[in-house]
Order: sequence, then C-alpha cells, then structure tokens
Amino acid sequence: MRVFLLSIVFCLLSALCAGAQTFEVGNVKYSVLSAEEKTACIESTPRWSSDDIWIPDEVYYNGEYYTVRKAGPSSFVYSYSKNIRLPSGLREIAKGAFWACWGLHSIDLPWSLEVIGDNAFYNCALESINIPGSVRSIGSRAFADCTILASVELNGGTESIGSGVFAGCKKLRSITVPWTVKEIGAGAFPYNIIESLSVEAGNPKFDSRNNCNGIVESATATLVVACKNTKIPSSVSKLGDYVFSGADFAEFDIPKTINSLGTGVFQGCGNLTRVGIHSGITELPTATFAQCGFTEFIVPETVTKIGSDLFYGCTKLTNVTLHDGITEVPDRMCFGCTELKEFTFPPTVTRIGAEAFRDTGLTEVTIPAATTEVAPTAYAYCSLKHLTVEEGNTKYDSRNDCNSIIETETNTLVLGTPATVIPDDVETLAENAFHGVKMDYLEVPESVTDIKQSAFNVSAIDKVNIKANITKLENYTFNNTGVDVLSLPPTLVSIGQYAIPPRVKTLVLPASVKTLHYYVHNGYNLSTVVCLGTEPPGPYDGYAGVAPFLDQHYGSVTLYVPKGSLETYQNNEWVWSRFANIKELPLRGDVNADGNRNTADVVAIYSYIINGTESGIIDYFADVDENLKVNTADVVNVYKLIIEGDAGQ
Repeated sequence: MRVFLLSIVFCLLSALCAGAQTFEVGNVKYSVLSAEEKTACIESTPRWSSDDIWIPDEVYYNGEYYTVRKAGPSSFVYSYSKNIRLPSGLREIAKGAFWACWGLHSIDLPWSLEVIGDNAFYNCALESINIPGSVRSIGSRAFADCTILASVELNGGTESIGSGVFAGCKKLRSITVPWTVKEIGAGAFPYNIIESLSVEAGNPKFDSRNNCNGIVESATATLVVACKNTKIPSSVSKLGDYVFSGADFAEFDIPKTINSLGTGVFQGCGNLTRVGIHSGITELPTATFAQCGFTEFIVPETVTKIGSDLFYGCTKLTNVTLHDGITEVPDRMCFGCTELKEFTFPPTVTRIGAEAFRDTGLTEVTIPAATTEVAPTAYAYCSLKHLTVEEGNTKYDSRNDCNSIIETETNTLVLGTPATVIPDDVETLAENAFHGVKMDYLEVPESVTDIKQSAFNVSAIDKVNIKANITKLENYTFNNTGVDVLSLPPTLVSIGQYAIPPRVKTLVLPASVKTLHYYVHNGYNLSTVVCLGTEPPGPYDGYAGVAPFLDQHYGSVTLYVPKGSLETYQNNEWVWSRFANIKELPLRGDVNADGNRNTADVVAIYSYIINGTESGIIDYFADVDENLKVNTADVVNVYKLIIEGDAGQ
C-alpha cells in the first residue's frame, strides 16, 4: 500500500515537468522545456526494470534536436538499473528524480549539473558519490537514507547544502565541506555516524576552528553542525538549530561559554536523561528537548522563558516543575508526553497555550489564580478526572465542581474534560470547548443559548443531550466527532453544514427545524431520519442546490414522518421526495414499528438492551422515555402505554 501511494505521489510530481508537448524516444518519455531554446526534460523511464538506461545528450523530436537539460520529478523512480548514463549538458536533477533506485550503486554526475533537488537520490543503493563543483545547490534530504553510502566528495563551487541531506547514511564517516559553501541546513550530516567533520580553509562563512570536528558560523560563533567527535571550542557562544538532533548520548553538560541555544538543539535525543544547564542560559527555545528520554525535568530558576514544543513527544517524562518567574506555558509544551502525571505550575503563569498538555497522562490539574488565558485545546485527549481553578482567579472559575474552566464574566465554558458536568448557569460553549474530549454522556442545559462553531471538534462523546435554548446548530459543531447519539432541542430552527456527528445512525429533527445546510450529515452510518415536523424542512437561505445528505442516503436510509404528512414529504420538490423508503411514525412505545403496541414491543426493548442496535430496533423508538438511555425504565413505560392505550400517546 505504501509503495502504491508513493507511486501516485510521484505520478503527480512528474506532471510538473511535463509541458504541453511530450514525446517518447526509445523507452524514455520526454517533454519540451523550451521550444525557443530547444531544450527537453526527462519525464519518465521504465519502472521496476533492471535494464541499463542511456540518456543521450540530444533527442530528436518533430524535425528538431533538443538538448536534455533536466531530469524531471520522479523521472527514474523505482528503477532497478545498475547503470544509468546522464547527458553531458544536464543542469538539474529535480525533486525525487532517483527516489528508491535500489539497483543504483554509482552514477557519474556531469559537470554541467547545477541543481540537485529535494529527495533527488533518497533511499538509493549508492555506495559513493562525487558531486561536481558545478552544483550550486543540494536540496533537502537529497541523499537521505542511502544506507550504504560510504564516500561523499563535495567540490568547490557548491554554495547551499539543504537540511537532512545525508540523514540516515549509516556508513558515512567523513565529510569535508568546500570553501564555497554559504548555507548548511539543519541535520545535514548524521551526528551519530560522522566521525570526521571539517570545513576547507578560506570559507568566508564557516570554519572548523581548533580542529574541533565541527562546523562553526564564524561571524556569530555558533556551532551549527556537530558529529560524535566534536569538541566545542571555548570561543563558541551559541549552539545552533538542531545541532545535536538525534544524538545518542545519555548526558550532556552545556559548556559555560555557551550563552544561548538555537531551536531544537537536543530534539530526538531519545537516550538523553540529564542535561546540565548553567546559570548563563536564560531561555530554552522551541523544541529544545522534544522527543528526549527524560523521566523528570526541573527547569532551572535562571531560565525565564521557554519555547513551544519544549518537551514534545517525551514519552518517558512523568514530572515537570516550573519555578516562579515563568509566565507562560507555551503551545504544545508537553504534547504527547503520555506518561506525564505531575506538572507543577508556578503562581506566576498567566497563559497556558494551545495543546500544551495534549495527550498527556495528567488526571488532576489546578489552574493558577494568575492565569488569564487558557487555550480550549490545552488538555485535548487527556483523561482528566479533576480540574479546578484556584480561588482568587479574576478571569476563570470551576463553579460547582464542574471539572471545567468557565470564563466568569461571560458564563462561557471554554474548556471541558471527560469529567465535566455543565453547570445550569453556563450560557455559552466556546469554540473547541470539548476538543478531543472522550466521555460517555454529556447534557447541555437549557441555560446555554450559544454553542459556537466546532465546540465539539474531534470529541468522542457517546451521547450528547442538547437541552440548550438555541435556534441554530452552527457549522462544524460536531464535525469529525465520535458522537454516536445526539438529541436536539425543540427550539432548533436551523442546522449548519457538517453540524451533525458523522457516526449518528438515527437523526431526529425536531418539529421546530425549518432549514438544513449543506451536508448536515456526511457520515456513512446513517440509517434512519425522523422528521417530527408535519412540514418538511427547507434548504438553507432558500438555495435548493443545497444537499443536506449524501447521495447514497436517499436509497439506503428510512425516513419517518408524522402521521398524515406522508404525501407531503413524498411530493416535496426539494430532497425529501428522493428518499426511496418513507414511512409514517409509529405510536410512541411501538418499539418494533409494526403498527401495534403490545408485548412484542417489550420483547423488542429487552433485545435492544442485550444486543444494542444490532438487534435491528431503531434506538429512537427503543428510548421510550427520551433520556438517551435504553434500560428497564423504558420497559416499564411501554407497559404503561399498553395499559393506557391510545390515550397514553
């Protein structure tokens, strides 16, 4: 499947090279780059073939000779050829041109070549490569994952080396960077593999002072590239972006001569469990320790600022302590720290950023009194059991032990948890209020008058009972959610696009609903629509082109309508007449919808209780007391309706 998807990607990339004129010479396809200059691009070669590939300097097309100047995106992808001859006038090897050429152990690059694109030789079987001095730019990951590449010769002339160029090259031991290089991307050379790393003398941008086995940006005294044998010179004052990314050391003491760090200095150091941070370091920038191996971390008192993604993906981290003076928990600070059980807030924290603790193991949290900004997604996908706001907070509260964060002045619930019980005086559910929340049941009380768009974005709440006094369900309210059962209020007039959870099997539209927007329900689970209004709802804003359901719904879904309104729906000029199966609603308590209310319905409810929706009974009919729960109370209610007869409807 992975290979199939990659093939699709490269087919799309190939189209980027192809011009209006394409042609084939031998078994190679070309396209015209410039009709005026008579130049051509290699568009594609036979895939999965082990035959030699010989590309001539010129190709004949339409009575003219065209000089081959470019190997287009994915033009040689998945070739098994061991011998590929490139034309002497080639100037560019485009993105992914030789991706996964597993038979290619060596190739001669012409001295006309100027550009090697991103991923150009990704995952090839190259053993050595000589990059001519004519090449000005080598793109990101151009030779990444060439796992048997042992020798690389870079010649004077190259100016730019992209990020991750030789990442994953497990046999590469030595690199000498030419004097002409002006730019080196992050992680260009694999830290754990390279043993010897240097810059040619005379490079105006970089140096390898003191035979340090590293690369230093001369003007800023920043160590920008390091290897396993690097000795940090005392004249270096900064560690550059991602300089130790992926290193396998377990401990590291930042030299006292270093006064600042770049982005992601230790990112991906999975074995790193201890870092010595001296008092001169006042900031831990973005992703400094992302995906490291810490089990606990105490941020030093001298650090006054921390960046986003600081501990992103530290799956062993259980305990983090911040000291007084830190005012912000930045975005995604502990995202994915699945074992995090304790996080000590200093009383000075005023902001908790987006997804700061997403998918962590936290179960109890107290928001400091000084905090005036909490992102709705701060605790997404957490299993919080207890969330409170410290007394004295002037912005937020967690009244009535509701296990949520409420903006006091506006009575807006801004962040819910799996343990939330919405208080009766809450008036608004904020956007993303229940983002990523997983729980069994949630009731939205009548006090709520406004549910913002995407309030339940990607939540997984089994049953949501909306009793709110709202007239519109906003666009995307339940889009991409795992909500199975949804009860809508009798005040509802309009339903926005993608507002209904895609997993809902039975959609009940209150009699008050007058308009439906584009694809109010876009899931494939829908089996039943119940319209309680005698007049069919119409299209949003009067636009009849609106399609509230998927095309397949009209043939597979059963539509139930009030008694006496069957013909009205069948003759409706909008979408309702498209339903192939329209029935009148049975009496309340006629659980099996056979037109009778008797002991067979009692048996049907018992079947539902035991087997759920697999019993074949529609959940709306089984929930006789309309509380979103099917249990023995519904059995009792059916008995009452049977005894009371029609008067009990």
